[in-house]
Amino acid sequence: MTTPKRAEWETLFKDFPAQKQYKIFEESSNICYNRSYCDDLNIPDPTKKRELINLCKKIACRYTNLPYIVRSEKKYSDRCSYFIHWAQDVIRKHFKVDLASSYYYHFIFKLIDVAREISWEDLKSPPCQRLFDSDFKHWEVEKDIHDYFKNVDTLSKKIDTDVDKRNSYLEYLTYIKRLYENNYRECCDPYDISYSNCPNYFVCNPNFHPNELIAKINPDTQVRRVTVKLDQEEAPHYKENQLDTILVIKVRIVQLVRHTIINRIHVKLQKDLALK
Repeated sequence: MTTPKRAEWETLFKDFPAQKQYKIFEESSNICYNRSYCDDLNIPDPTKKRELINLCKKIACRYTNLPYIVRSEKKYSDRCSYFIHWAQDVIRKHFKVDLASSYYYHFIFKLIDVAREISWEDLKSPPCQRLFDSDFKHWEVEKDIHDYFKNVDTLSKKIDTDVDKRNSYLEYLTYIKRLYENNYRECCDPYDISYSNCPNYFVCNPNFHPNELIAKINPDTQVRRVTVKLDQEEAPHYKENQLDTILVIKVRIVQLVRHTIINRIHVKLQKDLALK
């Protein structure tokens, strides 16, 4: 997305649910009951160290107060997704110039440790899943997709009422459609749309495909949802029906292993929490 277009869309969506939630994050207090989060950040440059300690504390304080900042969401995972995308956006804007600096990695590793400490001592919950573990360069895309899903109901209503803004909405939806289709295959299981491999930003329900809203603006638009197909080079020796069977088996095995691991981790975390 070009910078001028992003600025235009930030104005267009400033009163939408996701943007209103990020505003609450920004307006929240930096005071964390005098906790010394991040003070031992291992950076030799004193000026840069103080700068990053302040940034770390800003993010840590919001995480500490997450239940009070994100009141609009009842599920812990949804509160986490908002926090993650707000925090990653703050970090991305700060490090956009000197990402190659080793300071970035020191900062991220320290922030993850701080988040774990806050999770157990303050929130009394397991840490948010996949905290800062994705590619820095993909953070903006993930946030844009996440915000689309959070805003989709409001956007659908606005398309009906804000007739003069439909062209702007159409430009935005065309952009989101490209992101949606580029990420669908990685994030979604074609045999189980209730599960997302990218829970912090992607909802796999095909009813939320941007084409659904594009068709409201342009009724002649053919609504076509994403279908996942194996590339020829992935399995050149199998017939179509054999490929379907193999894919189902692979998907089910991955699901079983994934769910088993997650359940074991969850049980261990609950036991650790009970001992504290």
